[in-house]
Amino acid sequence: MAKGSNNERIHSMLLELAETEKVKGDKMRSGAYYKAAASVKKCDEMITSGKQASKLEGVGKKIAEKID
Repeated sequence: MAKGSNNERIHSMLLELAETEKVKGDKMRSGAYYKAAASVKKCDEMITSGKQASKLEGVGKKIAEKID
């Protein structure tokens, strides 16, 4: 993942959301964000939309909307 790339920004956003949910005590949401972040990190092509991201494992409709 290239430094400063769109994927890196999405990955960072998802990690931040995961940490926020973890602090709130919502383990399910936190886990979902961590899983989506890991999928984005592994993705070789640049993610430009939530629709594109939704094809990755762990990225559902709501997370895709947040990416958009």
